[in-house]
Amino acid sequence: MDKFEYREALKFYLNQVGLNADSNVPDPSAFFVQVGDSIPELDWVTLHHQVLSELLLEFPAVVSGSQRVKQAGNFLSQWLDYLSRVRQASSASLPSFESLDTTLNTLVDGILVVNLERRITYYNPQFSSLLNIPMAILQEGDDVEVIRCIQQKLRQPEKFTEQIEQELANPELVSRQTLAFLSGQYFERFSAPQRLADRVIGRVVSYRDITDRHQFEISLKQANTMLQTLANLDSLTQIANRRYFDHYFAQEWRRLTREQKPLAFILLDVDYFKNFNDYYGHQKGDACLLQIAQAIQRTVKRPADLVARYGGEEFAVILPGTDREGAAVVAQLIHQAIRDLQIPHERSGVSDRVSISLGVAHVIPTLDRSPTHLIIQADQAMYNAKQQGRDRYYVQD
Repeated sequence: MDKFEYREALKFYLNQVGLNADSNVPDPSAFFVQVGDSIPELDWVTLHHQVLSELLLEFPAVVSGSQRVKQAGNFLSQWLDYLSRVRQASSASLPSFESLDTTLNTLVDGILVVNLERRITYYNPQFSSLLNIPMAILQEGDDVEVIRCIQQKLRQPEKFTEQIEQELANPELVSRQTLAFLSGQYFERFSAPQRLADRVIGRVVSYRDITDRHQFEISLKQANTMLQTLANLDSLTQIANRRYFDHYFAQEWRRLTREQKPLAFILLDVDYFKNFNDYYGHQKGDACLLQIAQAIQRTVKRPADLVARYGGEEFAVILPGTDREGAAVVAQLIHQAIRDLQIPHERSGVSDRVSISLGVAHVIPTLDRSPTHLIIQADQAMYNAKQQGRDRYYVQD
């Protein structure tokens, strides 16, 4: 607002409220609420004095002589007193504004402030340097160009654009977003409405470089995943341990109870393994168990199936959603896979190669039946396989 526009606005206001000998002096604050932030950025108290003086001479002399002069003087005195108090308050607050500007300039965060017309009203040096925004773009004051510049640097610009659109649609929105840049950097973007009294006049946005923190969080997540894996893994055979077996078996029992689908279970044991250890030594024994475990793991391929070391030279296979015939096929494949390893066993009572005995059981889980029931059935089936001469599988009816 220039001097002419300011003069016309004041003239219109005085005409509206009525300036005459019988009226009260208009409230100055009401006028400045109307012009708001458009007050000229110069010595506006002096300017207002000049404009008021000019306007008072234009108003018709509804009263004569000394009365008009007295009324005009009273009017001018009250308005200028109000203006002086406002200027004193503004001057007193200037150091705090300077202090705030100094503080924002020393932050590690990049700060950008835009008004509702998407014009940039403030930015600190870090905003330009952190995001590599050319100073010429910032000085133009167009937030749209700044957004476009940032979009070109992002791995997923569409998510950033979606967030901006939400903020434009809802000026009251407070948002936080992590942005992945093509450079490998990560920034946390925080956006909140800028308020004056009880109304939103713009938006304050901060950008913080969280690349180091993001990398640390990824490393921590990987470490936790590794720890979880190690906690569930048998260190010798590199398959699931007994702890994870118990957890997974109970989980699948509950799930299949709800779905009323079959659950098959295979329990197997290495034939005459104690003799193998005594003759070949424990290192060879450990290597033998590792080979057997990995051969079973390669044979059982469905994601939901689980191969676990049950204890010592015993292994277990959980087959969710598998009926009797399907479980028998898997048992036959495992039996053949161990034969194909062709591991010598001169102290076996059944073969010159390492062999296994398998017991197969199946059931549709119910609430009134314990998971232990299925394990007992498989164990009994394995015992039957051994009783029939070992190196075979037996399917429990």
